[in-house]
Amino acid sequence: MEIEMFSKDNCPQCVSAEQWLTNQGLFVATLKLDKDFDREALFEHFPRARSYPQFKLNGTPVGDFATLQARIAFEQECAF
Repeated sequence: MEIEMFSKDNCPQCVSAEQWLTNQGLFVATLKLDKDFDREALFEHFPRARSYPQFKLNGTPVGDFATLQARIAFEQECAF
């Protein structure tokens, strides 16, 4: 499972999301605003984004953390 997190500095939600993913045994590639991407690139991938972090799962944009958690749960259930 490949997870990319689009985050920014001083973002407590980003830190919490990364910690949760790590605790689940998942690796997350963290991309930072103004270092790895700019706002225009963010909105190209996530046109409805209104908060950080935003996520891609296996190269597909999924959106916010709650949506990512639901997708991970679904994929894990389907794996059985």
